[in-house]
Amino acid sequence: MEALMILAILFSLVSIGLLIAIIVIVNKGSSVAMKNIDSMDSEESFHYDPSPPPVLPPQQQQPEYYSLIR
Repeated sequence: MEALMILAILFSLVSIGLLIAIIVIVNKGSSVAMKNIDSMDSEESFHYDPSPPPVLPPQQQQPEYYSLIR
């Protein structure tokens, strides 16, 4: 029974270590991505165009379900 307890404690410690390692790796990746975003040139970044989109003429086509009824 003591061997099972020792194995359970070792397994829990290993799993906690793996979780911490995964969190550290993910945080390093996200910080690298943020540095890459910050180092982008201003010309490459997206500029919002406040002008409204062009107005399209209304289409005179009937929806498909009208043709299914007939």
